[in-house]
Amino acid sequence: MDFNFIKSNDIGILTLNGELDSRHADDFKSALMICLHNSDRVFVNFEGVSELDNACIRMFCIARKNSGLLKKRFIFDAERFKQRIKQRGVLCSFGCDMFHGKTCLLTQP
Repeated sequence: MDFNFIKSNDIGILTLNGELDSRHADDFKSALMICLHNSDRVFVNFEGVSELDNACIRMFCIARKNSGLLKKRFIFDAERFKQRIKQRGVLCSFGCDMFHGKTCLLTQP
């Protein structure tokens, strides 16, 4: 996995490439945290992601939740993210607040 972070004014763009799996979960978390702490609005680009596993999906969901707590705007291509998840056959089993509050990306049609 590799990532690129570009900041322009208050927008941070995080572009991800390669495999996002448990081997790269710590790097992924660091990249997300850098983005969230350095930008008011964060755009995550999943276009170059070839593989996505539960560890990184969970990390992404936590970052999405934390963005709200930090009063940051978290922007991404939800359809592309859901496509990657469907390709993987992942079902949400995290039981987080977003799941129960019906704002979970994985449970929306």
